[in-house]
Amino acid sequence: MLNKNQNLLVIDDDQEIWKAYKKVLEYRSIPETSTGKQLAALLVEGRSKPDTESSIPPRFELSFASQGQSGYTMLKEAAASGTPFSVAFIDIRMPPGWDGMETAARIRQIDPNIEIVIVTAYTDRSREEIVRAVGAPDKLLFLRKPFDPEELFQLALSLSEKWRLGRMEAKARVALSESEARFRSLVETTPDFVWEMDIEGKFTYCSPACEMIYDFRPDELLGHTFFDKLLPQNEVEDYRKSFKRGLEEFIFLEGAHEYCCQNKDGTEVHIESSAAPIINEQGQVTGFRGIDRNVSERHKILAEKNSIEEQYRQAQKMEALGTLAGGIAHDLNNLLTPIIGYAEMNVIKSGPNSPLSNELDIIIKSAKKAADLISQILIFSRKKTLTPEVFELNAIIQDCIKMLSRMIREDIELHFQLVEKTWSIFIDKGQIEQVLINLVVNARDAINGNGTIVVSTTNISIPPDQELTDVNLSKFSGNYVVLAVSDTGSGIEPEIMEKIFDPFYTTKEVGKGTGLGLATVYGVIHQFDGHIIIDSAQEQGTTFYLYLPRSQKEAQLINEPKSTATIGGSELILVVEDDPAVRELTVLILQQLGYHVIYADNGLSAMVEFDNAGGDIDLLISDVIMPLQSGDLLAATIREKRPDLPILFFSGYPKDMAPQQLLESANTSFMRKPFDASILAERVREMLDHSKHHTL
Repeated sequence: MLNKNQNLLVIDDDQEIWKAYKKVLEYRSIPETSTGKQLAALLVEGRSKPDTESSIPPRFELSFASQGQSGYTMLKEAAASGTPFSVAFIDIRMPPGWDGMETAARIRQIDPNIEIVIVTAYTDRSREEIVRAVGAPDKLLFLRKPFDPEELFQLALSLSEKWRLGRMEAKARVALSESEARFRSLVETTPDFVWEMDIEGKFTYCSPACEMIYDFRPDELLGHTFFDKLLPQNEVEDYRKSFKRGLEEFIFLEGAHEYCCQNKDGTEVHIESSAAPIINEQGQVTGFRGIDRNVSERHKILAEKNSIEEQYRQAQKMEALGTLAGGIAHDLNNLLTPIIGYAEMNVIKSGPNSPLSNELDIIIKSAKKAADLISQILIFSRKKTLTPEVFELNAIIQDCIKMLSRMIREDIELHFQLVEKTWSIFIDKGQIEQVLINLVVNARDAINGNGTIVVSTTNISIPPDQELTDVNLSKFSGNYVVLAVSDTGSGIEPEIMEKIFDPFYTTKEVGKGTGLGLATVYGVIHQFDGHIIIDSAQEQGTTFYLYLPRSQKEAQLINEPKSTATIGGSELILVVEDDPAVRELTVLILQQLGYHVIYADNGLSAMVEFDNAGGDIDLLISDVIMPLQSGDLLAATIREKRPDLPILFFSGYPKDMAPQQLLESANTSFMRKPFDASILAERVREMLDHSKHHTL
């Protein structure tokens, strides 16, 4: 609505006229050519906070009275209930009771702010007489019958808005008056330091507040100069020169100015000072008077505000980079899937002794290396499918000691300083291993010549009143397990520090780094609500501290994963994939395993195939992001008909839905592209067998 108050009062003894008012003002229908709509748009445009319904014509709330006395009563009751009328349309002739002039005059007495419109076709009273009787001519208009609907609407709209603005202005005047009263009281009892000084800068008057700000009593400042008592020693001379130049050239600072002073014990105090020259009758400056306010707390708040803004900018940057990286990963995974799949199938066809076997192995290995890089991109963008469990961090590190030892050079010592037992953490084991590897490799590359790398763990409880600040400038407290990786390398330069977690940013030579190592660390730690703090000094080394939230559950033992045999079958499988190369490869792999396969390139055509098969399919394999209908919507539609149907999603990057969300439904699994033919075969067989077992 345009106004918070759109209550209008119509006083007219002709009820046919009521219908006209209703037709024009109660319904939200205005012709496109209506100047009333243009007026509404202008009124809304002028607001500092446009209403969300500004495009909808206003609907006024109308109340009707057939006589002046009843209208008068209605207006009194509305005012008493706190919902006054903004505009009153009053017919001038209403026999046998009060006429329009008397009604308007009485209404004005109880509500001097209401906008009144005298509606007349004929009257024996002049306008001058009506204005004298009613008063407030700035709130009195005349409308002649029969009225133009457009004119009526414009009057109602503009007058109700005028009434609203008048109310706002009245409230503002009251608030201003109260504010002025408060200001007078504050000036009389101000904690600010009010002072006067002569042309030499010596204090001639000091208010008692000087002791609150500077710790000096008034008598300790009187007769002494501002420079000698309140300024740091290294700034005294510059201020003396500026003060002298201002007097000679009659140049004085206007308004409030901030500068740094010191109190009695030398502590820094931020001051906002307002001052003006004292000029005698001859026009000569005889001194200055002013007010000093301690704004040290404001400086502290401003610093915190700047910190929060910087934190927000950093979060926006990392989110944007994550979105970009995830999009790249999606496209590359779709390209790599058929490359790996067809290469593996040709290895099987050609046999181990084929001259093409070596070349095909190179293609597969190279493509899988690319897939590993994409996996790191997905970690950074927080879109990789994770399998978090509760672990004890020391156990994961001890499992990696041999591997980490092989990664460093002989001239580097690798030490492990692990607390006796770390608290449990909820983490993806594979990802925290990758984080550890990336940090150790990064530490190795930072060391030129001999050096030391230390991997350590500890448990820490951070009280709420002793919060720490991470690399994103986020403050945190609570119980954490800390993984620290320290090196004696060259340290990180300040200008590089703010970029080190950006994907593809590297300080290494071309071909010696992907720029994804620390980006992966950032993605993993923050995906599990952890924090990162870096301590680095030039030529003294760097320490990365990773704070992982403590889990209340007990850690499980680390076991080797069980292998699953690759077995085919003869079930009917529906494959839905919009990328032709990926779709053809998937269908071919499944057909070679003996399965019956039907396929579609989007969710809508998949429903047609599903219905053609009578809904009698054994497994749905679907991409997540597809044109016309996405994979999750397709699954929801099919599950309405087949709640027990097993569904296998696969995607290079589920843009609008994290994989964990897809897995919330029972009998549902997710597989990331690119995939090996053997992994696809295992997953399909596993899901079909699981479905049969639970159906029996």
